[in-house]
Amino acid sequence: MKKVEIDKGETYTGFQEALALVKANTGPAGTDVLPLAGCAGYVSAGDVFARISSPAGRTSLKDGFAVQSADTAGADRAHPRKLTPAGAVFAGGAAAGGIKPGQAVRVCTGAMVPDGADAVIAAELCREEVDGILIFAENAPGQNILPAGDDVAAHDRVISKGQVISPALLAYAAAGGIDRLTV
Repeated sequence: MKKVEIDKGETYTGFQEALALVKANTGPAGTDVLPLAGCAGYVSAGDVFARISSPAGRTSLKDGFAVQSADTAGADRAHPRKLTPAGAVFAGGAAAGGIKPGQAVRVCTGAMVPDGADAVIAAELCREEVDGILIFAENAPGQNILPAGDDVAAHDRVISKGQVISPALLAYAAAGGIDRLTV
């Protein structure tokens, strides 16, 4: 490596001394509040906590029928269970009422599961007929249902102070109801 000569009479500041001067004469940068979409790559100025749970309620993981799992006990192709249709709930929608024993509510993936239902039977394991819905498989409680708050629960820390904000953290914050960040 080649040495560089410094002209006589010239002075220079070494790295360590320059670093000390910078630290002594500067402070933390100010903060800004930015819309979530503009925060990727910035550093969070504080801890950020979810305002809401996501999903807000129990959500169907499959297209099919919300049922009371007890109504499917022993069901198979040779011995289907027949349930009474009781409406439909589409993705993003909520059921108007609850479900009673012996009923089935059609649900789409992403739909809120009606009160009283504890399982969702996949559509391919059912057949709609004029006089009811045939169920060809037994389902366990909780099957094909995403619990409320499973992605993010209200008051969960979604971003920590000093954390570099990535697109994944932005999605997590958005799911928690955050629309602006202090960076």
